Amino acid sequence: MVRVDLPYTTRTSGVDIFDTDNLFRQREIDAQLDMLNQDDGTFLKALDLWSTKEPVGQPLYFWVEDEILDIFTQINLAAGYAATDTSLVVDDSRLFVVNSEIHVPRTLENMFVTNVDYTTHTLTVTRGFNGTPRVALVDNDVLLGGIAHLPELGDANEGTGRTPDTERYNFISRFSESFRISHLQEVATMIETGQGKVASVEWEVINKMFEIKRKVNKALIFQHRGTTTTGDGTIYVSHGFIHYIQDNVLNLGEDNSNLSWPILSDWLDTLFEPTASSPEKLCNAGEWLFGALNRMRRDMSVPAVDHFQPDLKQDMLTVKTERGNTVNFVRDRQGFPAEEGLSGWGIVVDMGHAFKREFVDEPMTWRRNIQPNQAHFRRDEYWGSFSLELRHPEVHGYIRDAGVSIIDR
Repeated sequence: MVRVDLPYTTRTSGVDIFDTDNLFRQREIDAQLDMLNQDDGTFLKALDLWSTKEPVGQPLYFWVEDEILDIFTQINLAAGYAATDTSLVVDDSRLFVVNSEIHVPRTLENMFVTNVDYTTHTLTVTRGFNGTPRVALVDNDVLLGGIAHLPELGDANEGTGRTPDTERYNFISRFSESFRISHLQEVATMIETGQGKVASVEWEVINKMFEIKRKVNKALIFQHRGTTTTGDGTIYVSHGFIHYIQDNVLNLGEDNSNLSWPILSDWLDTLFEPTASSPEKLCNAGEWLFGALNRMRRDMSVPAVDHFQPDLKQDMLTVKTERGNTVNFVRDRQGFPAEEGLSGWGIVVDMGHAFKREFVDEPMTWRRNIQPNQAHFRRDEYWGSFSLELRHPEVHGYIRDAGVSIIDR
């Protein structure tokens, strides 16, 4: 210390009033941490809430999907047939047996089947059955399957059957991440957050679990099925949502002029056409897509309904398409964030045919103390398994690349 004349300003290192390391003054700091709300994405959350099935016992599992088959076929000849032709080639002759009746909606002609060749899909028929008009047939004319008539003294008619289509399958993904905590850190005093939580080791564990669940949410959407062989064995990778979808994609190319309510409504309605479709669907939508939907409300025949979904803890907009089908759009800011280039995306999920699966005895779990006993630290692991069983891909779809609103720019 040294003496100085008044007035003076202390600028000495270690005792400066502007020095944050001043030994003679306490630092003024808010004792509370600013804790952020945590949201790992609504797709994983929705599956956990409403569509989790029993665990599976193998890393590879299969299922078979039922299907209600059509009772119509079509004429299969580019030149068509004259009104007197009695031998007709169709797309699928297995719809008919001898004594079947055929109805032609375009011409109102009925025909009677006298023979079927299932190899060449050729029907031999009586034209103008029961006095209906005989009319020339054109390629792709629709033929409706009628009943197989039973004569008074006839034997039972022959029939056709059906077998399951190709088996569907997926793998179970297993994951693991660990982290270390020193014994010194474990017993050190932590800051009270003022929100009923202490910024402790355990709170950091929760943060790590949250981070991994965000990654799982992305994996359920974007992973592609496959296996990889390593020195420690096989890695199994489960199929994500978008790779199940083959046809039902609405790609807007970041140009919202491609997105209008008639376009969106018509596209959504195609997802309800298959017989397997449930009456409602859920769309996890990024903010740009959700905003675009809000701007379409004035064009909707049935007003959209806003509400807060308490289980998902997100805003929801329930819309009716022009054909009267219901889609619940959920604003998914964390699952499809703008900084990841996903804010214009949305996945339309038929929750009646989407299931989260896990490997038996391997749910997502925090496991403590996996370190050797002599170590002066605690090593914890968050690990588990997951898979998406998406049945009937034709009833699901996704939207990509809606543009940012001009107002947001």
